[in-house]
Amino acid sequence: MFPSQDHRTAEFYLDDLIREAAEERLGRRITNENKTRRGFLATLGLRRR
Repeated sequence: MFPSQDHRTAEFYLDDLIREAAEERLGRRITNENKTRRGFLATLGLRRR
């Protein structure tokens, strides 16, 4: 998807942005992203493929 080796950095940056948006929308901090990723992406109406 990303043409450079920076794709991992871009993916982590995107995950951070999604997490921040989910925390703001949910009104609480998300502490364990691995367990809650599906839940907060679903809350935002997003699906990660």
